[in-house]
Amino acid sequence: MTIEYWLQRYIQEPRNQEVNFNLGYAYEQQGQTASAAGFYLRSIEFGYDVNLQYEASLRMALCFERQGDRIFTIKGILLRAVSLKPKRPEAYFLLARIYERNRDWQESYTMSVLGQEHATEPAATRTDIEYPGILGLRFEQAVSSWWIGLWDESISLFKELEQQDMPEMYKTAIQNNLNTLKTK
Repeated sequence: MTIEYWLQRYIQEPRNQEVNFNLGYAYEQQGQTASAAGFYLRSIEFGYDVNLQYEASLRMALCFERQGDRIFTIKGILLRAVSLKPKRPEAYFLLARIYERNRDWQESYTMSVLGQEHATEPAATRTDIEYPGILGLRFEQAVSSWWIGLWDESISLFKELEQQDMPEMYKTAIQNNLNTLKTK
């Protein structure tokens, strides 16, 4: 549905969690991440559906990530998402990934391990939040373990991941990492 449709609904029900989420998503699809983040926040604040609050938090974090230079904001939002649904894997993955991208290796390692250990609820979101499945957490563990001195674990995990069916970008990264790590 279009932004116009959701704006009309928003005018009628400005505190409706679903309407705010959907309006935020419509804005995000148009690349208007600032507006989207505001409506995701409203969805969180005015809603009682914890699953939707959780997903709105993930979407809001992705909006801020696209804006760049918002690392502390993103971490805070994702940590809040973990506290909302500690048995869901997506926020752990996004946290591990943002920590890895920021070279916070120990934090990335910790989030990836915690996500694999505690995320027992199946991943189920309305929208694509860039979660590649449990193997994504395993990948983040493999990357970060190298940087905290767990070299054998890192190589072992990459070899294990090499045998898995993963999206192409991960397969390429796994191969590149194995090629680089074997020479060190």
